[in-house]
Amino acid sequence: MNFNLNSVTAISAILLIVTSCSQKSNSLTEEDRTEITQAHKAATDPVEADPGHVDWKAFIERHYSKDAVLLPSNSPEIVGSDAIFAFMSGWPPVKKFKVEDVEMKGTKELAYIKVSYNIIMMINDTTEVTETGRDIELWKKYDDGKWRCFLDIWNSDMPSK
Repeated sequence: MNFNLNSVTAISAILLIVTSCSQKSNSLTEEDRTEITQAHKAATDPVEADPGHVDWKAFIERHYSKDAVLLPSNSPEIVGSDAIFAFMSGWPPVKKFKVEDVEMKGTKELAYIKVSYNIIMMINDTTEVTETGRDIELWKKYDDGKWRCFLDIWNSDMPSK
């Protein structure tokens, strides 16, 4: 198995969160859970409501830190909000975008959200491509008190071709 620096960082962050969750005094509070959920919904709800007119710049600003890293399926890593915008704005038009939070755990400083997703994209006027999968998002509470996703890893349920 080949690991790069971001893979090691992701694994280290997940291990830190999992081991820290056992320390009750450092656990994620209900207030933090609410703030993360609200931040996540502020980014995803507009996309779900009107997937044909996605403002990827607004989505990225609401969701990601400026130095966030994406580790998408079948793609090299994408680093930073400008690169994330270039990557997402290059997607085909979205017909359906649905995410569902499955699990959230963390500490006062770091958390993860496990998400399931279903996306339908239009390759041309008549061809739809559906993708379902799972996503792990690592969130951090920044100095301004806001929670933002700094590492996003998703895996398609669809077989690779």
